[in-house]
Amino acid sequence: MREIGYSDRVFQYKECRDLRIRMKLTGPVDIDKLKKAVQRALADFPEYAVAPVRKGDRILYEKNDRPVAFRPDDGTVRYFGTEDTNYYLFYILYGENSFDLAFFHGLSDFKGMWMLIGNILFYYACELGV
Repeated sequence: MREIGYSDRVFQYKECRDLRIRMKLTGPVDIDKLKKAVQRALADFPEYAVAPVRKGDRILYEKNDRPVAFRPDDGTVRYFGTEDTNYYLFYILYGENSFDLAFFHGLSDFKGMWMLIGNILFYYACELGV
């Protein structure tokens, strides 16, 4: 377990921001290959594979080995760090020809999120044999 950082505290306690980036593909999403790509990307970014836990008046992060949550893009409101996201602070929304990375801003800024999505896309292309 580790203490959350300063910016995490700002976003945990004062304002919750949901960053999203949508990847539009030229063909249908292969969910099984995308799931493998996300797991491979998390191996490169283990600091994102965490679940928030409350200890007294503090919030800590513990390692999260659950599968990343993949949910259909159906407009349902989801809350980070809950059972609905397998306790991750991000999840994947998918449609027929696109997928979104929905990401809690306290976990990282846009640059960090962009680095993760870049790895996901790279590994997804590898899984597709590109």
